Amino acid sequence: PGPGLAIAGRAVGARRDLAGGGAGRGGASAAGLAGTGVRMGILPAGTGNVLARNLSIPIDDAEQAVRVALGPEHRLVDCGWLRLDAVDEPSSIPAEGMLVRAARTAAAARGADMEEPSSLPATDEYSFVVIAGLGFDGETMASTDSDLKKRIGWFAYVVAALGAIAREGTKLRLLLRDPLPAEDPVGDAPSPNEGSPTIAGSATLEGVRVDDAPDQELAWIESRTLMFANCGLLPLITLAPAARLDDGLLDVMAVSTQSGLLGWADLSWKILAQGTGARTFNPPASTGSVRFRQAKGASVLAQSPQVVQVDGDAIGTARAVHVRLDRGALDIAVPPAE
Repeated sequence: PGPGLAIAGRAVGARRDLAGGGAGRGGASAAGLAGTGVRMGILPAGTGNVLARNLSIPIDDAEQAVRVALGPEHRLVDCGWLRLDAVDEPSSIPAEGMLVRAARTAAAARGADMEEPSSLPATDEYSFVVIAGLGFDGETMASTDSDLKKRIGWFAYVVAALGAIAREGTKLRLLLRDPLPAEDPVGDAPSPNEGSPTIAGSATLEGVRVDDAPDQELAWIESRTLMFANCGLLPLITLAPAARLDDGLLDVMAVSTQSGLLGWADLSWKILAQGTGARTFNPPASTGSVRFRQAKGASVLAQSPQVVQVDGDAIGTARAVHVRLDRGALDIAVPPAE
């Protein structure tokens, strides 16, 4: 309903689109608005309301949220797109790219005259505005009970995460497109293998082709989960301290643990400390590590199929994902600056 309604509204001249729900519904609506210049208002009604939190939109005052959504202040925000490759179990959720193109075709058949957006997603691309990920992150989202979310809210994700802790991690091959230098300001970074090349043009990750990659960096990393953050403030924690909604960069976060619950405890303290502004370090004796890199895009190949999620929605299992950002593609209403 998100992309279709957004495009149908635009076809009849709507100049503003109000999306009610959480990050998942917001991301779906964003897919239909990306690159169009139509302003998007957010009415927080989800479990975590992560996008609204990162934009300082009131989450407990519906009337004020509507005033913000209809107000004059706005901000250009990046829109993320994720494509699955080497799929093991396909998703029952259709990709927003397919819905966008179908809705545009239907509007054109009704005689609507709409300008082309600055960029159109591929039919197999899923949209996200907050965080996408695979591994433990995807398993948690897939295991979260929707009825439990209605009863206890954000803590339903914690319950699901506890059930996924015991599963083993995997080895991942990470390819960064146009990466920033590895000297990361917020913590340790996974470095490329010594002597591994920078690749121009197209590349192949064990048979999975990656196109449009002018500057790439290859690295093998051991990770329990890999996340791609467009913003970093979550309920109770700051997950990616350097992530900004409008910088055109993905904050790629690799999380690893060892020694069972001891490793998860070590990891938890590091993530909690990030909210205080402390830089994350991973000494050799660490049983839990958090590492960051920033890049304009990324591709990941896993040794075994991993559950993938976008903005809290599990979208199947795959061995490879490709992620990119459309910088400033979304025009979102925000509160006045203080």
